[in-house]
Amino acid sequence: MLAKQVDLLGDLLKKIDNAWNAMHSASDATQIKRAQGRFKKYEGELEPIFKKCCLKLKVFEDFLQQLGPELKSITRNLHNKELGERDSVKLKRKGIKMEQIKKELAEAREKFHMDPVELIAMVKEVRHLMRQAHRAKTEMVEANLRLVISIAKKIHQPRPFLPRLNSGRKHGPDESGGKI
Repeated sequence: MLAKQVDLLGDLLKKIDNAWNAMHSASDATQIKRAQGRFKKYEGELEPIFKKCCLKLKVFEDFLQQLGPELKSITRNLHNKELGERDSVKLKRKGIKMEQIKKELAEAREKFHMDPVELIAMVKEVRHLMRQAHRAKTEMVEANLRLVISIAKKIHQPRPFLPRLNSGRKHGPDESGGKI
């Protein structure tokens, strides 16, 4: 199932790249509008495929980890561009050329198919949402554990696992001779 979705994503990525390139190489407004329409259509087709993939949070974290160096470079270039626009002398003292910054930001725009400022903002938002998801998952696990302990305490017959749940320590064999 996942392999099929990955194949669909690969095909769709090719279509998105073609639409993106057509949008930037179009010679008139009609061609640009058609390419934008195709791009938006293909972009909309991504969501159902992603839902079917059911990507785990860990997979997405690993993906962001791999992008880390590129994202840091983009963030640094955006900062240096802003610094250069405010105070070009500081930028020159650092030995950084504005042309190189603009070139690298243009390359990032082409690679990620979006404005670098929007990309960085989106990654920040995603990381914030991932932290919220981790918090929610932890709260759910803790609530479930409290529920299990509560149910175990309410059972009328003595159970051999109840002392272990309460103490959190490992014990030897219980009265019935079994091990837990």
